[in-house]
Amino acid sequence: MFTIFLVLTNSLSLQEQEKSFIKWMRKTNQYFNKDDYHIRLGLFLANSQLVEESNHLSGRQFKIDMNRFACYTPAEYKQLLGAKLNERTQQVRSKIIVTRYLNSASIDWRDRGVVGSIRDQGNCGSCWAFSACQAMESVYAIRYGELPEFSPKNLVDCNTRGYGCDGSMPCTAIDWVTEMQNGKIMLEKDYPYVPVQSTCLFDETKAKGTFNYYLISNFDDEDQLASNVESHGPMSVCIDASTTNFRLYSSGIFYDETCRSDYINHAVGCVGFGDVDGAEYWILKNSWGADWGENGYIRLARNKGNHCAIAYFAIAPILN
Repeated sequence: MFTIFLVLTNSLSLQEQEKSFIKWMRKTNQYFNKDDYHIRLGLFLANSQLVEESNHLSGRQFKIDMNRFACYTPAEYKQLLGAKLNERTQQVRSKIIVTRYLNSASIDWRDRGVVGSIRDQGNCGSCWAFSACQAMESVYAIRYGELPEFSPKNLVDCNTRGYGCDGSMPCTAIDWVTEMQNGKIMLEKDYPYVPVQSTCLFDETKAKGTFNYYLISNFDDEDQLASNVESHGPMSVCIDASTTNFRLYSSGIFYDETCRSDYINHAVGCVGFGDVDGAEYWILKNSWGADWGENGYIRLARNKGNHCAIAYFAIAPILN
């Protein structure tokens, strides 16, 4: 009798879990064919348990949830992480370094109306292009009082120093703009984004900007990064986004012991920093849509040993 009861209980439990999975599919607008369905269901169940356990850990200052990336395979998630170092990237590290230090406790450039809306790179490793665009947009807005929406697709299609949806670095994108597009970049409305690399359609008559170089923050120096963000504006930064906790991040100040300080694979924007009851954090702008994290943003632990390599490679575009 006990065995029959246990089988029935497990069966009912699985039915409820599958109902939850179907509800999640509808919420995230993701549907899977017969061959793929059970693989995704397995990922859903495993990550549901991870979310439950993680959110009950004592002392953890962030939460994770079953967002639209919860059933991605490792290969699919890796495709989103398009920050890739190459020989040219190593060469540009020595271009120019900012050395000014300031001492503000916090700054949030969103409050000044110079940070654009959250965007979505889709299933394309074009984070580098979005990271570069958001930094250029903010610098332009600070200078001219007008917030443009630049075209990441312009960079994905035209920047031959990168690999399109297979990754690149924000510095190569800004290099391309300054050296090959006369310091100009097209607007989103004239060169709309789709998550695929195609033929370059750059039209200088529809482009904006007078970008001519960029500043590079000192390697692994969080104090200087803070100073640069305060004095210059939002910057383009690269981080380690490998962990499942990062992928499923929902809210709070993110600190994951498995996040590396010497490895990068994802490019985002750094739009400020602050603290809550002494817990310091960076404000990072992602390109995974507004339904990820805190309305598209993540607060990353600051002054915790260069957590997730936040200060490993940070740059700021400069206008003439």
